[in-house]
Amino acid sequence: MSTLTPSDLRALTRIEQALTRELSLGERALGVLGCDLRALLRAEVFGAYGVSWTTSGIEARAVEIDSARGTAHRKQVMDGLRTYLHRQNADFANYHPLAPEPAQRNRVFTLRQLTRVRSGAPIRTELFPRVGLAGLDQLRVVLCDGAAMVSWFGFLREDDFGLRDQALLRRLVKPVLARLRLERDLGQPTPSALVGSLLDALEHPAFVVRGNQVVHANAQGRERWRDQPEGLWPALRAFRRGEPPLKGFDVLPLTLPGARMELVIQREAGNDHATRVTHRAALWGLTLREEQVLALVAQGKASKRVAAELGCAEGTVELHLTTIYRKAQVENRASLVARFWMQD
Repeated sequence: MSTLTPSDLRALTRIEQALTRELSLGERALGVLGCDLRALLRAEVFGAYGVSWTTSGIEARAVEIDSARGTAHRKQVMDGLRTYLHRQNADFANYHPLAPEPAQRNRVFTLRQLTRVRSGAPIRTELFPRVGLAGLDQLRVVLCDGAAMVSWFGFLREDDFGLRDQALLRRLVKPVLARLRLERDLGQPTPSALVGSLLDALEHPAFVVRGNQVVHANAQGRERWRDQPEGLWPALRAFRRGEPPLKGFDVLPLTLPGARMELVIQREAGNDHATRVTHRAALWGLTLREEQVLALVAQGKASKRVAAELGCAEGTVELHLTTIYRKAQVENRASLVARFWMQD
């Protein structure tokens, strides 16, 4: 086990203080501290980036690069990364960028260790040679908030990274992640941990979407995205136009503090929805009218539309929903739909 020197500890303390107290909330911490971080790890290049899944593909966001080779190389790497990611699917790296595997989240890896966890990373063979990074060793961590990736955060250099370097990066994980969460939440709120955990319990592909970006998906959703990335967006467009749900999709608006999003569940074709309605109604002890309300709400229909289809007042639908929430032991519509599709 490597022992950090007093000099290492002082440098860590300075960086931690900058992350928590010294930088204003208007500053992107990794952009300001990039050079200090690179020097601490004795690296040639420091980098950090997040990804967004949009209607046009993968987009790099919050990209920060610091290079010992100067600003021209920094720009070369940043531009190359953005261009490269825009042309990729989910298989470009050693982790799944929409929601990294549990073994990858917030854990420090060297390049040698990475190849044991998940082999194959096209980004190293396709992008790195173009931007002068071929042959460099790598030390990195995929910073995650729950299952969702916040940022890739790492270093490259010619010499192999050792135990001292791994110990330093482990010390940085918590303060850097806390700062990035704060910067993210101030700019673009994301689904709460509760919503993420509910999605992960669903047996069907499920996504949370904000605008034109997928901000969370469960395991089944990540697999479906890999195979059929185009299926999600037509369903969302139909929902946003007020049209009936596309066959095989349920879309539900999500309202969280400071954010407007949608929950999309891609269910299998057939009578699965009807079967679940009958099962849930019996399990929760719903009346016939409550069962009818549940069937429509589970399809993503708003209370006004449910009322029109059932021939009753919107307020009556809300009263039925309140009773259904109590019987299903949930607090709101999003949680109800998530529990409706949850594995038995």
